[in-house]
Amino acid sequence: MPLVHHSFCARLCLPKTPVHTRLHPSPLQISALVEEYFASGDVIAAAESLSDAGCPSSMGHYFVKRLITMALDRRDREREMASALLSSLYGEVLPSEQLAKGFARLVESLDDLRLDVPDAVECLALFIARGVVRAHACASMSVATCRAALSVSVQQRLR
Repeated sequence: MPLVHHSFCARLCLPKTPVHTRLHPSPLQISALVEEYFASGDVIAAAESLSDAGCPSSMGHYFVKRLITMALDRRDREREMASALLSSLYGEVLPSEQLAKGFARLVESLDDLRLDVPDAVECLALFIARGVVRAHACASMSVATCRAALSVSVQQRLR
């Protein structure tokens, strides 16, 4: 699957519904959106669904956490797809504050994630590293959040 360039969002004509008129999407709706994306690989449809649900402004952090958590339970293909989607949505559809909050919540939940996904620490470190390389995720995340995630990864490797 080719990577979608960040400029694709400029081509989208997403409706700008005022935040106060949107209902917050349920966790089940967000999970369904992620499942649909993994099945179709359609980044533009995922962006439209996310915007239509009002997710970026209110629940973007939950979307980030859910997307990565669901990707961790799957194969490398879905992990790459999740990374590509986050890169594509960053800034235009998904506010940087929501992305940062989502990664922070993932770091906070690493102990629980490791119960289901033994390599969760390494995988999350890779998601963060990809964000750094692409100058997206960690540019908006606090330095402390990045350090915490990466230091946990290093500590795990030393054990």
